Amino acid sequence: MTISASPLLTIVIPTANRPNYLHKVVGKIREIIPGPELQLIVSDNSDNPDLKSTLSLEIESGAIEYYYLDIPASVVDNFEFSLQFVRGDYAMYIGDDDCIGPDL
Repeated sequence: MTISASPLLTIVIPTANRPNYLHKVVGKIREIIPGPELQLIVSDNSDNPDLKSTLSLEIESGAIEYYYLDIPASVVDNFEFSLQFVRGDYAMYIGDDDCIGPDL
């Protein structure tokens, strides 16, 4: 995985048990901001780590960073867990069924 040293923006997507929504969101974000100025983090708190396999191409290419929280946690706990991985000058969290607009 290739990791940019200092991206301008980090987008964190905490998720749990919603792979169909998440895959679409990740694809759209990558269309809007395709370059190294984006760090895209998926923080997964699903019942199991199977979501990782559906994102394997994006993970292997370095397009996203995937982290699995393997203990039961609230959405707030998942947000706080993922904070340690943020490297961007700016950071934003979005839901796994939300997206960004082209003027971000």
